[in-house]
Amino acid sequence: MKVTDSTSGEEPWWIEDDEAQRCDDNPDLHYGLCEFDTYDGICWHCKNMVHPDIHLIHLICDRRRADVLLESFHNIEGEDLDPELLEELDRILSPLEERDITSHPNLPPEDRVKALQEMDDRDYILSQLEARFPDWKERNLSQVDLDPGGVGLGYSITRLYDDIHSFNQKEWGPGWAAEWGLQKPQDLSNINQTPVEDPSYVSRAVGVFLLAAYGWYVLEEHLLEAFEGTSGAGAEFLCWLFLIPVFVIHKIFFNTPKLEQIITTEGKKITEEVYEQRLKIASGVLIFALIMPWWGFSSGFQALRWSPQDAWFVLTEARLWGLPLLGYIHWQMSTLLPLVFVVTFVATWSKTSPRQEFGRKASNFHLLFFAVWYLIGIYQWSYFLPQEWNYAVFIAAASGIGLHPTAYGLAEKFSSRTSE
Repeated sequence: MKVTDSTSGEEPWWIEDDEAQRCDDNPDLHYGLCEFDTYDGICWHCKNMVHPDIHLIHLICDRRRADVLLESFHNIEGEDLDPELLEELDRILSPLEERDITSHPNLPPEDRVKALQEMDDRDYILSQLEARFPDWKERNLSQVDLDPGGVGLGYSITRLYDDIHSFNQKEWGPGWAAEWGLQKPQDLSNINQTPVEDPSYVSRAVGVFLLAAYGWYVLEEHLLEAFEGTSGAGAEFLCWLFLIPVFVIHKIFFNTPKLEQIITTEGKKITEEVYEQRLKIASGVLIFALIMPWWGFSSGFQALRWSPQDAWFVLTEARLWGLPLLGYIHWQMSTLLPLVFVVTFVATWSKTSPRQEFGRKASNFHLLFFAVWYLIGIYQWSYFLPQEWNYAVFIAAASGIGLHPTAYGLAEKFSSRTSE
C-alpha cells in the first residue's frame, strides 16, 4: 500500500500497489527492515505503510509505559509521582510488552491485529494495582484513581485499550494520531548536519560590555575635556574621532550575519580529514606562541610548567594580601591561561567521536576564558592592545579559533573571497 502524502490529510493515505516493495517483505530493501514513525506508520525508505500489526505493536509499546501513563498527572495537575506506583506499573507492564511482540508471529498481519486486540489486559492491570494500593480511594490523587469511569489512571488505562480496539490502519490519519497523543515528526532531511549556532546573543553581550568599558574609559580619563575651546569643524572632527571605536565595536559585535548566512557557515558539515588539517594548523600556532616569551618567563612552556604552582600560590597566599577582587581574579586567571589553552587542544585531540562537536565547545571555552581575562585587564589597567610582554598570550588565544569546525565561518569566507 503506497502512500502519496502522509501528513497533509488531503490525499488518500494509500493506494493499492506492489506489496513486495515494502522493506519488511524484500530483503534487498534496507536490510529487509522498515523504519518508521508511529505518527504516520510510513517507512522512511520504501515510503509504504508498514504492516498493520507492526504499527499497532509500536503504538502499544510507546503508550503503555508507566512514565507515559502518569505523565499528564505530573505535568498538567502538578502531582509528584509516587515512585512506588511507577515501580509497580513497570513490574506489571513490562511482561506484557514482551508478550505482544512475540505473540502470534505466524498469523497474517490483519489477523494478528485482531489477536492483539483480543488480549485486553485492563482488568488485570487494575486488579494488580488495587491489590498493591488498597487505599487508593483515600489518597485522593488522580495518579492512583483506579476508577475506569473517573479522571485518573484507571481512565487512562481504559482509554488506551479502547483505542487499541478501535485501531484500523485503513482509517489511520492525523486525527487518530492525535487521539494516541502523537505529534507530527520533524523534518529529518537535515538530521546529519552540524547544529546551527546563532552567535548574536554572545557577540551582542560582549559588544555591550566593550561599549560600557569604552564609555567608562573616556569619562575616567577626562577625555571629553578635549572639546573645551573647540567649535565648528574642530568639534565635529573630535566627535567623529571619539565615535570611531563605537563604530568598530558595532560592526564587529552587533552586525551579526543573517540566519541564512549562518546556515551556510555554521550548518555546513566538514569532513574529519579537513577538520584534522585545520586542527594541526591551529596546534602549530599554539606551539609557536608557547615558544615565545610569556610575561616574565622565557617561554610559554616555562609558564605552563609553573602554572599549577603559581595558581596554588595565588589561591592560598595572595588572597590574604587584600587585593581588589577583580585584580585578584585577573591574577588567578593569568596563571591559568597557558594551562587552559593547552588543555583545550589536548582534550580535542584525544576526543575521537564526535570530535567536531567537542571542538566547537572547546573553542568557545578557550576564547571565552581569554575574553574575560582580557576585559578585566582593560578595566584594571586600561590596556586595550597587547604589550611587548604578552604578544604570545594573544597569539595563543587566537589559536583557539582553529578548534572550531568552521573557524566561526572564517574559513568559508576566506575561501570565497580568494575564489572571486
